[in-house]
Amino acid sequence: MKQAKDEAEKEMEEYRSRLEEEYQTQISGTEQEAAAKRLEEETDGRIQNLKESSSNVSKEIVKMLI
Repeated sequence: MKQAKDEAEKEMEEYRSRLEEEYQTQISGTEQEAAAKRLEEETDGRIQNLKESSSNVSKEIVKMLI
C-alpha cells in the first residue's frame, strides 16, 4: 500500500514538473514573440523617419544646386 502511494506521488510530481516545463516554454515563446514584434515596429518607424529625412534633404540639395 505504501509503495503504491509512493509511486502515485512520484507520478504526480513528474506530471506537475512536465506541466510546469510546458508552461514556462509557452511563456518564453510569447515573450520572445512580443519582443520581436516590438523590435520590428521600432525598426519600421526608424526606416520611415529616415526616408522622410532623406526626402527633405534631397529637396534642399536640389534647391541649393539650382
